[in-house]
Amino acid sequence: ATINASMICAQNENRWKSACYEDGGAALYDSSADKVVGVVSFGPNNCRDKPVVYGRVGSPSVFHWITDVICAYHSQPKPDICFPTAAPTVSHRPSAKPSTGPTNHPSDD
Repeated sequence: ATINASMICAQNENRWKSACYEDGGAALYDSSADKVVGVVSFGPNNCRDKPVVYGRVGSPSVFHWITDVICAYHSQPKPDICFPTAAPTVSHRPSAKPSTGPTNHPSDD
């Protein structure tokens, strides 16, 4: 298999504690950063002496997969991540020159 930018190839220092072929979805935790950085994607059948391939959590495709699974299987009420807010819209048309202070309209007198 080819490793790409959305993947991390890692192996535990203790070869007896490496992820195994039935551990799909298990977390790769970076203790120095105190965060999860990957989820098991695939690895060797013998579960030791070889690295495991993890999906990089920061990768958009892995992030979307994680949220899809959470939202599909989470009980009610669903977490907020299942209800993304609409992205703000950006206008490429220039707006009227902004005012620099209060304006007086004839009806305000």
